[in-house]
Amino acid sequence: MRYLSDEWIEAVARTVAEADELRTPAAGSLVVDHVVGDDAYHVTVGPGGVRVGKGRAERADVVITQDHETAAAIARGELNAQQAFISGRVRFRGDVDRLIAAQAVFAALDRLLAPVRAVTVHADHGERDHS
Repeated sequence: MRYLSDEWIEAVARTVAEADELRTPAAGSLVVDHVVGDDAYHVTVGPGGVRVGKGRAERADVVITQDHETAAAIARGELNAQQAFISGRVRFRGDVDRLIAAQAVFAALDRLLAPVRAVTVHADHGERDHS
């Protein structure tokens, strides 16, 4: 399935909704917009657990912005996310301290999404993401 397509966002949202470890109430809440070129999705962490939705959130605490090429390179393991940030290819805006505080939730999310990444195709190369 193509990265950021409706099908991809639905697969991510379904995986998150079915994950028992993400259903436990989070301390506090956080809404993160992921903007990739002209596409976007958002992740909401809160008392009800974790949810993923299409498009930008009505109110995001953090906005992460990057182009498709950068997102694909990070997903394929060709580019380290920290290096992309340092070089300005990934930009953060908002309450980054809250994002750091929720690091365990996003690490769990990353692990849970491995099966989705295994069948994800990135439009820039037309190949599967093997990260």
